[in-house]
Amino acid sequence: MIRTCTASDLELSRAMTHLPHYERQALSLRLRDNLKQTEIAMQLGCSQMQVSRLLPRATGRLRTMTAGPAERPARRGRSP
Repeated sequence: MIRTCTASDLELSRAMTHLPHYERQALSLRLRDNLKQTEIAMQLGCSQMQVSRLLPRATGRLRTMTAGPAERPARRGRSP
């Protein structure tokens, strides 16, 4: 079965290019190659614990980058 790319696939691909290198690599190995955290760690030359931190950080960044204005979380910090 051939899968067709959708607009959301393209948006996700574009957003992934804005992730830091390690986050992009870790997420790509997880999603594309379906590797476990220990296997990703071996590929990246870091610990499994670091990978366990990278993956949720990367998915959070992608969620923020691809969310519409109504879906974006409120900014924390000082009020204007």
